[in-house]
Amino acid sequence: MIPWFKNVVPHQDIKDGVLDESVFAADLADVSEGSGRAVYREAGMFFAKTYFTVGLRTICKRVVDGLNGKTDSGDRVVSLQTGFGGGKTHSLITLYHVAKQGNALSEIAEVQEEGRTTSEETTIQTAKQFKTLRITGKVALENWPQILQSFLLPLKDNRVSVNIEITAKATDATPISENTQNYKITKESASQLGLDFRTEE
Repeated sequence: MIPWFKNVVPHQDIKDGVLDESVFAADLADVSEGSGRAVYREAGMFFAKTYFTVGLRTICKRVVDGLNGKTDSGDRVVSLQTGFGGGKTHSLITLYHVAKQGNALSEIAEVQEEGRTTSEETTIQTAKQFKTLRITGKVALENWPQILQSFLLPLKDNRVSVNIEITAKATDATPISENTQNYKITKESASQLGLDFRTEE
């Protein structure tokens, strides 16, 4: 039988007998704030010392699939049940770096090394990120309340701007006249909102 130390090579600090066990006290808050130990804070160094077990790959795949909106990703709440030192915080820090690095994760050499990459089925992929989102088209008048609920409120923190164009056409039953109350209301409202108000005869 081949001795274990020929199959698994310990890190240099272990071989030198100078391992600082306090390094295992990982803190997700420190990582997210850019403080704490570099071994957890820096993605390259973190993945250089992380082995992607089947369990860790499974968690990454489920979480990333959920973030990508895949319906077969399972429950959105994942319960990690392990004893003290079982890897819960390490798993959370892994997910943090996966989400934070995005597609750039594949360019980190430590992730590409044999034994640390996932299989084709569990390749870590993160959701695409975009600079701008535009929604265009015609919406029936009765569906306008949905504009607020479906678009404006969800995107309210993204500096949303709305370009509005309203066209009203006269009919025999409802003519458009400068003497009607509706005409006066819309003209005054457009003026108050700084909108261009035009008519065609």
